[in-house]
Amino acid sequence: MAQTTTRLSAAERKDTILDAALIEFADRGFEGTSTEDIAKRAGISQPYLFRLFGTKKELYIASVSRCYRDTLEQFQRAGSKQPHIVSKADCAGRGDVSRGLLQRQWKPPQRAGQCGRRSLGLRSALPRTGQ
Repeated sequence: MAQTTTRLSAAERKDTILDAALIEFADRGFEGTSTEDIAKRAGISQPYLFRLFGTKKELYIASVSRCYRDTLEQFQRAGSKQPHIVSKADCAGRGDVSRGLLQRQWKPPQRAGQCGRRSLGLRSALPRTGQ
C-alpha cells in the first residue's frame, strides 16, 4: 500500500528549515556552514531554501532572531504569575542548539574585524542587549 504524507504549510516548512539551520550554525558557525548542508538536513532542495530566505545571511538572521525570541518567551514565562513547568523535552533539542548558537555568536573575536555582528553586517539586524 502506498504511504501518504501530509504536506507542510509554508510556516511549518520554515520552522523545519530554521531547526536545521540552528543545528548547522551552532556546530560550524556562519562561515563554516553551507546552505547545501542546511537544505539536506531539512529535507529540501537548496533552491527552495533560497526561495524562502533569499540569502544565507537572511537565514542566519532568522535563526538568531528565533533564538532571541525563544529565550525572551522563556524569561517571560518564568517571570509570569502563572509558572510554566519545563519538561525534559522542552530542554532537549532546540534549547541546547540555541544556546550553542548564541555562545558561538558572542565568542570574542580572534582578530580585529572578526566579530559576528560587525563582519557579517548584522549590526542593525540583530537586537542589542538591554533593549
